[in-house]
Amino acid sequence: MPTTPLQLLPRDALIAQAAAVFSLPAAQIQRPCGRSRSQVKARELAALCLRRFTLMSFPEIAQALGYGGHPAAMHAVRQAARDRDLSAAAAVIAGRIGNPTGSLA
Repeated sequence: MPTTPLQLLPRDALIAQAAAVFSLPAAQIQRPCGRSRSQVKARELAALCLRRFTLMSFPEIAQALGYGGHPAAMHAVRQAARDRDLSAAAAVIAGRIGNPTGSLA
């Protein structure tokens, strides 16, 4: 069965798109500046995108998103993966970044 090659997506673009889903600036989810529901969900979505669409490790994800350590990044990825809406949003983000023209070819 042929497999498609892994397509790595740019870290900053993934973070910016995850923040945009919740109408937040990217800088607001790259540091621990609040625990509102939208900030937490945006940070979880960014963590899920970074894990799925880059080769970043959990410690690298934790550093990029201002988590205290890699266990917090692992928890965020697990939470986001369980949330159907966030998982669907991650797929949409990857589609936008991976195919910015929106064409199907």
